[in-house]
Amino acid sequence: MGLFRVCSNPAAIDADSWRISARSAGSGSGSGSGVAVGKATESRNLVDVKEEFTRQSSVFEVEWDKRSHMSTDDLMGRIMVNLEQHLGHNRRGKHSLKALDVACGTGIFTRSLASSSYCASVTGLDATPSMLLKARAEQNEEEDGVMSACELNYVEGDAASLPFENDSFDLVTCRLAVHHFQDPEQQLSEIARVCKPGGIVCVVDITSSETAVVADNMNRLERLRDPSHTTALSPTHLARLVETFQLNILCSHEGCEAAAISKGRGSNTEGVNTNPEERRNTVKIQTISGHTKHLPVIFNGMYVEQWLESTNTPTAVRNEIRDILRKECEVEGESGTNMTGMHDALSGFYPFFDTDKETLCFSHRYCVVTAMKR
Repeated sequence: MGLFRVCSNPAAIDADSWRISARSAGSGSGSGSGVAVGKATESRNLVDVKEEFTRQSSVFEVEWDKRSHMSTDDLMGRIMVNLEQHLGHNRRGKHSLKALDVACGTGIFTRSLASSSYCASVTGLDATPSMLLKARAEQNEEEDGVMSACELNYVEGDAASLPFENDSFDLVTCRLAVHHFQDPEQQLSEIARVCKPGGIVCVVDITSSETAVVADNMNRLERLRDPSHTTALSPTHLARLVETFQLNILCSHEGCEAAAISKGRGSNTEGVNTNPEERRNTVKIQTISGHTKHLPVIFNGMYVEQWLESTNTPTAVRNEIRDILRKECEVEGESGTNMTGMHDALSGFYPFFDTDKETLCFSHRYCVVTAMKR
């Protein structure tokens, strides 16, 4: 039995008719049990995250290219293109900013900041020791001199209680971590606290649909695969949450359209719809203060089988997720390769078949929220 009932007219489906199978859906920290968020819940969430990423640490970064259409360099190039639009107004000269990368994992964003021309020092913080070991190993493997102008170090710590004084950093980043936070308000308040007034905060995360039912379906599937997943927020929810903590949302001038040239691979656009009107490289949101902002979004195709393998997803759950995504493609009436198409009506996963018309894929939508502290 599939996780969702397939229908060719999703708009006609009543929200109460959607049901997900009970198979392990409540075992994760984000099970939606209705328990009030507190220290015990946060502690359980942190344990889940550390256990999951201890398992993934040895392959998290090195096997990314096996499950992702876009290389790490391409993805970070697009993120940095957007971020540098807002750092370009820095008048303190090159290598002058003090930066913090929260929930840094193996140091992907941390190293990108350290190798840029903006930072004098970069600190990467993560709760999982084995991820930090990989981060330090990757740092040591970097070419001599690439980051010589920047001091780079790693610290073990909890993003919900950052071990830094108020107003300590000119730049604070957080990449693909918010959907693992049980109470993201706590982590985002800490991110804002340690950022200096006039400093920049950049939060990048997987986002869900603005439609609550679709967002719930997506998050339930994500939890089936990975018990450390809590909630992927919609772009509006994510931006407004950031805005809550004395942070003014900044617009993107060019979105993430111009990807930086990656190391030896260049910009990977295979399988991407190149029609500018359909690429939807930005999303329009309304801030709490009522302003309209255009935030960059990056659609990245993921190979379903390798994505499931990376978390050692149980066979029965793999079959259910695979079945749902295949049925969605069939409902659309074609095995398209447009990963920015509107195949998200049921699961929120934008499923599609790769150019061979056989390899099942889906697209994650990353939203880049950049803000300045008041």
